[in-house]
Amino acid sequence: MDLYKTLGVTRGATPDDIKKAYRKLAKEYHPDLHPGDAKVERKFKDISAAYTILGDADKRKDYDRGALDANGNPTGFGGASGGFRGNPRPGAGRANPGGGRFQADEAIFDSDFFNDIFSAAGAKRPGGRPNAARGTAREAEPSLDIQHTLTVTFIEAALGVKKRVSLSQERAVEVNVPAGVEDGQVLRLKGQGRLSNSFGAPGDALIKISIARSGAYNRDGLNVTSDVPITLAEALDGASVPVDTIHARVSLKIPAGANTDMVLRLKGQGIQAADANKGDHLVRLKVMLPEAANKELADFVRSWTAKNPYTVRFDAK
Repeated sequence: MDLYKTLGVTRGATPDDIKKAYRKLAKEYHPDLHPGDAKVERKFKDISAAYTILGDADKRKDYDRGALDANGNPTGFGGASGGFRGNPRPGAGRANPGGGRFQADEAIFDSDFFNDIFSAAGAKRPGGRPNAARGTAREAEPSLDIQHTLTVTFIEAALGVKKRVSLSQERAVEVNVPAGVEDGQVLRLKGQGRLSNSFGAPGDALIKISIARSGAYNRDGLNVTSDVPITLAEALDGASVPVDTIHARVSLKIPAGANTDMVLRLKGQGIQAADANKGDHLVRLKVMLPEAANKELADFVRSWTAKNPYTVRFDAK
C-alpha cells in the first residue's frame, strides 16, 4: 500500500497539503456518515493510518527511504528511527515530532469539522467542542486497540516474512514481520483497531508474535545453534560435512580428533537484525556409534583400550 496514494497526494506534498488531504478524506469517509458500511470503515482506518506516518516528520522520512513499511514497522533497511519498538503497552499514545501524545483530531480537526459530521448525520452536538478534541477520548472510553496472535516458524522469524492476518470477518491486513523478531514481541499496526465513539483517531492492531518450536534450530541472541551428528571416522580423521543453516546448505570442515560437544562457528550464517548486525551459526558436534551392534568394532576398541587406557571423568575437588 502506497500511503501517498491513500491520501491522494504526491511524494513532494508539503505537511500542510497532507493535513488538508487527511481532513478532507476523514470528513468524506467518517463512519458516522456511513453506518454499517464495512468498506467505508476500512477506508477511514487506512487514511488515518497513513496520516499517522506521513503526518509525522520523522516517520515520513523513514517511510520515504524504505526504513518503515506502510504499517509503521521497520523493514530492516535504511536504519529506521521509529516504528517497531517491541512489546508496546496497549493503548499507549502515538509520538509526534514535538513530543507527547499524538492527538490526531486535536492537531487537524476544529469545531467546524465536527459540526459538519453531526449535521450530515442528523445529530446535534452540544457545547461546540467534542471531547475527542480535548485529547480525552482514548482515556474516557475502553481501549480502541485490538490484539491478535500471529504464529510464525523459526525460519520466518529469523529471516522475516509477510503474513496475511484476518482482524475480523470482513477485514484482513498484510503484516510485515521483520527479520530477527523475538517470541512475544508485538507489532503495532497504526489505525487498524476499533473506531472511537468520540470522533478520535482509530485504535491500533497489536500483533503478538509467537514463534513455533523448531526441532532443528535454537536461538541465542542473533546466533543460531544446531547439533550435527558425525561418524567415528569423521571425528578421527576430519572431514567436510553438509550443514543446513537458515540461509543455505554449506560445507563445514571437521578437524581431525573432533569430539562430542565441540562447537564450530559458521561466521555470518545467523540472524540479521534491522540494524544490519548479523549473528553466526554455532554447530555442536555429536559423535555417533553405528546403529547396529558391530562385534569387530567392539573387539578392536577393547583391544586398543587395554593398551591405551585413558580417563574422561575426574573426581570433583
